[in-house]
Amino acid sequence: MPLMFPYTPDDSYSVSNKPRVRRLQFGDGEEQRAPTGLNHDLATWNLSFVEKTTAVATLIFDFLKARKGVEPFYFRPADLPISDPPRLVVCEEYGKQFVHSNTVVTVTATFREVVR
Repeated sequence: MPLMFPYTPDDSYSVSNKPRVRRLQFGDGEEQRAPTGLNHDLATWNLSFVEKTTAVATLIFDFLKARKGVEPFYFRPADLPISDPPRLVVCEEYGKQFVHSNTVVTVTATFREVVR
């Protein structure tokens, strides 16, 4: 069973969707479009955990690193209605930036929604 991501990102983040669509273009310029499968519109979140202590930033970073970009986990984005279940995601890209003589750290991560 996948774990729940236990940390809360900053309130300002971005979410994007790029629906997978099959296109059939005809010689006269006309085009037909159809979704590719049942789960064709999954989200991607670009998150930041700004100015965390080194200890907290290490916990966040270690959680993501332990999943190695392949093990999914649950994440509840702030824009998700409380009645909706958390989203299953993977994190294939994350990093950290050291600030204030390495006593404060900002962690960035991209979470991509997946389906089992």
